[in-house]
Amino acid sequence: MNKVIIDADPGIDDTFAILLAAESRYIDLLGITIVAGNTGLENGIRNSFKILDMCNKDFIPVYKGAEVSLENRSIEADYVHGKNGFGDLDYEPIRRSTSGDAIEFLINTVNNNPGEISVIAVGPLTNVALAIMRDKDFAKNLKSLLIMGSAKVEGNVTKFAEFNFYQDPHAAKVVFDSEIENIYLFGLNVTTKLPLTEKYEEYLKNHDSELANTLYQITRLGAAFDRKCGHDGLILNDPLTVAYLIDSNVAEMMDADVDIAIDGELIGKSFITLKENGKCKVAYDVNPELFYQILFDTVIEKKY
Repeated sequence: MNKVIIDADPGIDDTFAILLAAESRYIDLLGITIVAGNTGLENGIRNSFKILDMCNKDFIPVYKGAEVSLENRSIEADYVHGKNGFGDLDYEPIRRSTSGDAIEFLINTVNNNPGEISVIAVGPLTNVALAIMRDKDFAKNLKSLLIMGSAKVEGNVTKFAEFNFYQDPHAAKVVFDSEIENIYLFGLNVTTKLPLTEKYEEYLKNHDSELANTLYQITRLGAAFDRKCGHDGLILNDPLTVAYLIDSNVAEMMDADVDIAIDGELIGKSFITLKENGKCKVAYDVNPELFYQILFDTVIEKKY
């Protein structure tokens, strides 16, 4: 059983990632820390409550994290995720309040369980960087860090940068320069191979569960945007990190060192240098069929 904290900015693809972690029998989801990113912090918190309602896991604690990046950069992606970050679907969550401060939760949980906790970071890395900066033992005690971020070739915000790293490049640099030993990086070079194609949309739309139908509804706005960008459907970036922790056969990894540009035209760009015994493991290929099997068998069919 993998003990996990998810650090997220929910977010449509974050929704799939959180559901996958919450429903998997291979993961003990200890809590969710929220960071501003795809949508504002309060939207992200509210969306996380709704996501946990959707899978009847409202006992999982949610923690309030950073509202702005380390250098006060702030962009949102309402053109993909909607003004509320949830595809503009109207809803009312059951829960009303968070369980405390995200940075304190990250530090205390990791340091009290050295070598046992994996953090899955699918938003800007602000919360993780603040934990590293605030407590010198956090990085050493973390079992592993799985990150959705980076653009090996072309970005999705600028031609150089992926959204999460562009939103807080300074935090990303803090993370990759830290003493965390096991970093797994999943970038656009692999996640763009995971579109929610028409076949999968029909599966969600026609399934006899409210959860599947809701997932279909919240993906409409993002699907239209990604198809205009030339993809075959909404790109589900974030849940690949969780799927890899469940079954590492879903992606192939290579050792590499990673650096982040923090200023100029290249800001947010990830420089990935393949290197034997490099500090990170970087995904270079993915198995889409296995990914969707893991995702839907776990979240919808409840059998993985």
